[in-house]
Amino acid sequence: MHQKPPYRYALRTLVIFVILLGAYYVYLDTKLPFLQESSQEEVIISNKDRSKELCDTMTYANAWSLAEASTDCLEAGSLNLTNPDANFCNENSHTWQFVLENVTQEGCGAGCYVHTDTGEVELNWMCTGLINE
Repeated sequence: MHQKPPYRYALRTLVIFVILLGAYYVYLDTKLPFLQESSQEEVIISNKDRSKELCDTMTYANAWSLAEASTDCLEAGSLNLTNPDANFCNENSHTWQFVLENVTQEGCGAGCYVHTDTGEVELNWMCTGLINE
């Protein structure tokens, strides 16, 4: 019988390997957009975790005491004691938000916002219509 030279076997193996490698790269190329989407979802999830962590770093009691100490907030109204469920930590803005009652400015509502990362307190006016001066 006639035997094929050994280099032909090696050449055939190499050709098959190159074809399989090319097929693998085509597979990765079509799979890549899906991988990018999942990594974007992972970033969104990690941002949500970070937001939750920022709300967890400052307790309701700590935020309340900072809001009570703010002269701007107390001059605008009084902290909402009748409906404490209206006060919450906003994970998007990283602020504890306290509704003010008995607001001094007519036609307006106000909120006292405590930033969880800095402890800074700011007054946020929410007015409708024209303000009489």
